[in-house]
Amino acid sequence: MSMERHRGERKPPVPPISGGVPADRKSPLPASTPAKPYSAIIYPSRQMSKGRILKMPDENREGLNMDKLSFGFNLPWNPEHTETLFDLEKFEDMDVDKVRIYTHALVLDVDGTLVEHHGNVFQPAVVEKLREIRAKMKVCVFSNNDQEREIFGQLAIPVVKNATPKPSPMGFDRAARHYLQMNPDQCTMVGDNLLTDGGAKQVGMHLILVDPIPGKEGIMHRLTRSYGRMMKDFHDKLFGAEKRKPRAQIYKNLPPKR
Repeated sequence: MSMERHRGERKPPVPPISGGVPADRKSPLPASTPAKPYSAIIYPSRQMSKGRILKMPDENREGLNMDKLSFGFNLPWNPEHTETLFDLEKFEDMDVDKVRIYTHALVLDVDGTLVEHHGNVFQPAVVEKLREIRAKMKVCVFSNNDQEREIFGQLAIPVVKNATPKPSPMGFDRAARHYLQMNPDQCTMVGDNLLTDGGAKQVGMHLILVDPIPGKEGIMHRLTRSYGRMMKDFHDKLFGAEKRKPRAQIYKNLPPKR
């Protein structure tokens, strides 16, 4: 009898509001918390990439996380992820005109690439090279360190915000499509650490590897960088360094855009 009464009193379905959530269902998120991107729902493991599993002294974004562990574990079996377009001793050694032959835009790492780890004093040669890049190519900055650097605002170089930390492919994809308005395979990542910056290879970006600028950094950061370099040396010896230079597509009919 109670079941019949229940059936007779069944409420009509509540029409969904924007986003597909029924109006009578409360959101599990606080009102001040923005909704998670669709990609974060599809890949719940990405939520671990903010250091919720393994927190390290270097802050959540810079410490060891599941994305780094997974990328590093698979690196020996993915030699294409250690291929580089150019290997530079210093960032300011970059030949921008030569780089423009292979790519339309650059995504720049900061710590260890442009300045010492957590540093804020950029060498004049680095600043001049940033100005040259800004004048000739599209460029943005993507770092796992959220530290504010005034120099990028002064040079009108956008800084990627609210992106999944490297080496997650979603962060690189956001940098390319949202900040540079280009496909990832038209962009090149410039960095010093294959275990983080090398993640750009997962979305089709090229990679320019720079020798790190010496400075104070955590032991975990040194270990991950050394591991990435070791894997690159191993693949170079196994397959031949010259043969491993990527066959970059040269956009003959599509000049670099600003």
